[in-house]
Amino acid sequence: MNNKAFTLAEVLITLGIIGVVAAMTLPVLMQKQQKKVFLTQAKVVYNLLNNALENAKVNYGTDIDNWEFLDTGSNLEKSMFFAEKYLIPNLKVVEYCKKETNTPACSHKIGSYDYTGSDFTSFKPQSNYGTTLVLNNSAIVSIQVGTLSGYTKSRVRILYDVNGIKGPNFLGKDAFIIELGGRQGGGDKNKFLPYGYNKDKPCSYYKNGFQANLTCTKDHGRGACLAYIMCNGWDMPDDYPW
Repeated sequence: MNNKAFTLAEVLITLGIIGVVAAMTLPVLMQKQQKKVFLTQAKVVYNLLNNALENAKVNYGTDIDNWEFLDTGSNLEKSMFFAEKYLIPNLKVVEYCKKETNTPACSHKIGSYDYTGSDFTSFKPQSNYGTTLVLNNSAIVSIQVGTLSGYTKSRVRILYDVNGIKGPNFLGKDAFIIELGGRQGGGDKNKFLPYGYNKDKPCSYYKNGFQANLTCTKDHGRGACLAYIMCNGWDMPDDYPW
């Protein structure tokens, strides 16, 4: 009988090749899976916040410009007023920081590339910005209401981290920004939209035409990344910065 078989050397070489290929492809596959998970979570939290807004309209009217806003006090106090009256009753909140920073969620921070402002990188309740709450799906939500960047009392902006204190804790990855109307125009002023969103702009606007330190590129702050995602049909295209 003439039995054919692989030699030990051939088996080891084959296993080595398989190992090299796996080492090259596994990180890419893991990154794709991570993107998919964060993308799904980003949309879930986005919808939860907009649903809370819609539920509040049942009691307070469909035109948010006619809602009651706190006229005096710090942005923190204005944010607490808005959160407690319009959002918290319509969300499943497991922790409400108010003015406190004595828990990991209430003192949460995220990273960015070239944006260092605490309004977009810190979840700590602060007098200049706002208050913080934690949802039952672990998402941390910073609610900022008031004279933000010189705008009027009706400006309402939200920074959220989809998986709470877990990593990567980075803007455009697991942390995103939304605002009533998107603030850049062309959007529904009675709905939360991605920060910088403008329905009249092409998707390329969020990568090369938006505010320099917040464009959705790997070298910038990426505050406009959720707008870029929405513009691409709620997807992270191949050129999405990671």
